[in-house]
Amino acid sequence: MELSATALSSETEVVCYSCQECGPDASGHLPGRSCACRGSDAGYVHLSCLANYASEKSRHEQSVQDFNRSWEYCPVCEQKHRGEFAVALATEFSAFVCREYPHDATLRVICLSTKLSALMGLTNQSSPQQMTEMVTIGRLLLEMVPQVSTTEDKEMFLSIKGNAHHALGTMARREITSEGDKRMISHFQSYLEVNEELGYSEGICFAKVLLADARSMCGGVNIKEYLSVHLEAYESRVVDFGEEGELTIHAGTRYAELLLKFSDPRYAETALGRERKREGLDLLSKMKTISVRVFGPDHLVTKEISRVFVENELVE
Repeated sequence: MELSATALSSETEVVCYSCQECGPDASGHLPGRSCACRGSDAGYVHLSCLANYASEKSRHEQSVQDFNRSWEYCPVCEQKHRGEFAVALATEFSAFVCREYPHDATLRVICLSTKLSALMGLTNQSSPQQMTEMVTIGRLLLEMVPQVSTTEDKEMFLSIKGNAHHALGTMARREITSEGDKRMISHFQSYLEVNEELGYSEGICFAKVLLADARSMCGGVNIKEYLSVHLEAYESRVVDFGEEGELTIHAGTRYAELLLKFSDPRYAETALGRERKREGLDLLSKMKTISVRVFGPDHLVTKEISRVFVENELVE
């Protein structure tokens, strides 16, 4: 993937915390930041410097389950990298594995899973090429996981399998065809079953939300039941991750967005009324305040909330 210097950072004077240089690296990339580091100069790093750091960490990592951690998480704030920076770093990870462990199918699965997670993190900003890549990786993972899965690492491989179903269901949803709808529901149902096998309460809750959204797209949804699923997801995440958790903010934003949507007079048969609209607006404002405080105004989570404000013609 080609990643321009401006895509990594719009700043010209920030310093890479690894090499202490502020100019572009050998590939022409300026120091970038895509994690939860705050401040005007914290957390900026050249893609090549971070790839070198992660390569060295992986070479000395004894646990297969932690082999990819340095490629996904910022060593400063310990939060996941996001956006195009995360995709570019995952691409470097794939090159590293192919170069140094060309015959290790297990590590190949891990780096493919890392790339898929990074691509999924682009939300609605994926290019057609990236969406095609997600489908290719998802299908490949479903083929490879049964071949490399071991009893010792069963939980990790089941999780990778579930994420592949999640990605394929998400891509099928974008087709807007009857066949795509069938695959979407099938993959999300498989995602639910994987999480039930793992006993992941959060995963089960999220899978139910995905299925509710999928069935809503296909028509015939009960609005009250639909909202109830999303409210349950939000309340569950508050318990599991606290109000400042990223997944909590995502769930709260989605629930607020639905309250606003179904309070619109255009949904005459299901309009929720002004009180529920106010509830949605208050919750959305709360999510924005928390996200700005925890992640900053430029983080993707905060920008997603701003999108909801804009689409609903609301003043932040």
